[in-house]
Amino acid sequence: MNMKEKEMESKLRSRTKWQETTDEAICSLFRGLGFHCPEDFMEVRVYDFLNLDRVDNNRAEEMIVALTELLYPDKEKYSDRFDSVRIEPVMLWLIEHPNPSTVTLRDLICAEKLSLEEILDAFDAVSMGFYHSPEYNSRKYRYGHRREIESV
Repeated sequence: MNMKEKEMESKLRSRTKWQETTDEAICSLFRGLGFHCPEDFMEVRVYDFLNLDRVDNNRAEEMIVALTELLYPDKEKYSDRFDSVRIEPVMLWLIEHPNPSTVTLRDLICAEKLSLEEILDAFDAVSMGFYHSPEYNSRKYRYGHRREIESV
C-alpha cells in the first residue's frame, strides 16, 4: 500500500477527522443515525441514505460535500466548463451508472473525473430517480438507524 492509499484508509476509518471538518449539527445527526467514520457511509446506497429518518436532500448533500472535501481536499469545487459542456461529464458518469437505485455514496464521492459541483449534479439526478421510485414514501422513512440498512 502506497502513502496515498494509507492516507485515504486513515481518513476513511478515523472517527475524529470527519467531525473536525464538518459542522457539528450535521455530525450530531449522523452520529445519532449510527455513522461513526467515513467508511460507514461508503457502501450505503443513495436510495437507502435518503430513506433514513431525518435525512432529506439538503442533509444528504451537506454530508456528501463534507466527505468529499475530507477525502479529496484538492478536488475542484466548480467545473470550468459552462452550460451543456459542463453536463457532459455528469452524463458520462450517469451512463456508467445506468441504474440509479444501485448507486452508493462511494460511487458519487469517489467519482474522480467530476468536480464537487458535478458530483452534486449527479446526486441530483440519482435523487430525482429516488423520489420517483417505489422506494420513496413521503409519509414514512424506511430506516431509523444505519443498523436497519445493514440488516436488509
